[in-house]
Amino acid sequence: MPIVSQLHASLAEVINTDDPVTFQLYQNELGLQTTLLYPFVDRAIQSPDLWVNRLVHGDLVQSAQLPERYTLEWWHRKLAQSLPT
Repeated sequence: MPIVSQLHASLAEVINTDDPVTFQLYQNELGLQTTLLYPFVDRAIQSPDLWVNRLVHGDLVQSAQLPERYTLEWWHRKLAQSLPT
């Protein structure tokens, strides 16, 4: 899947590979997210760079308001709800 390789390339740019443990943790998280999103990976992840940025830096603006359906924020919230804390 080309989107998955784009995600990992974007992650390598954001997380310096000088920290292999952190890089591996984010790689595992991306693998889990793409598995849970399958077969909607291409629909959910429109921009691999923005997806990785949000994964690494989190939700920069916390809002109680629900995000618009099928946006980046919506998909991230859906994934967060489906994972145990």
